[in-house]
Amino acid sequence: DAGNYSFTGFTSAANYTIDPLTLTGTITGGGNTYGSALVAGTFAFGNAVALDDVTAGAVTINTTGLLSSSGNLIAGTHAGIQSVGTTLSGVDAGNYTFAGTTADYTVSQLALTGAAIAASNSTYGSVLNPGAVSFTNIVSGDVVTATAGVDTGAVSTSGNYIVGSYTQTAGTTLGGADAGNYSFA
Repeated sequence: DAGNYSFTGFTSAANYTIDPLTLTGTITGGGNTYGSALVAGTFAFGNAVALDDVTAGAVTINTTGLLSSSGNLIAGTHAGIQSVGTTLSGVDAGNYTFAGTTADYTVSQLALTGAAIAASNSTYGSVLNPGAVSFTNIVSGDVVTATAGVDTGAVSTSGNYIVGSYTQTAGTTLGGADAGNYSFA
C-alpha cells in the first residue's frame, strides 16, 4: 500500500545524542636506579577508536615528600606517583572523555662499590679502633655510613689481642639517613 501515500521527509528537532566515549588507559613501566634520572612509564589508551586522532598529556612523576638528602627520589615502590591528566588533544578529542590514570613507580637501590677502609691502629691492651669505611659512588649530599671490624687472631693470656698486623672487614649493615637507598654485599 505504500504507493497510495506520498511523503516528503521530515527532520526532527535535535533529539538524538551521541555521547562521548569514556577512555581507559594504562601506564606501563617506569622506574630507575637510585641517583639516576627518572624514567617515566609509557601510556596507552585501551579503547580509543582505531585511526582517531586523540592523545593524552605526558606521564608525570610526583616526587613531593619522597626525596633523599641529595634531592633524589628515594628507593622503593611508590604507589600512584606516575600520572596522566584528564586533558585530551587531537582532532577527535571532543569525541572522548578521560578521567586520567595513575601507576606505581619503582626506584631500585644503588649498589655501593669501591669500598675502602682507612688504616688505623691501637696500642696493645686498649680498645680496637677500626678505620673509617668509604665508598666511591655515594651520591653527593647523601648520608650513608658503614662500620669496619678488625679481623683479629689470637689473644694473650690476659685476653688482649696480640701485637701484629690485621685485616679489616666492612660490615654489610648500612646506617645514616639515606642508607635505605643503597645496597652493599
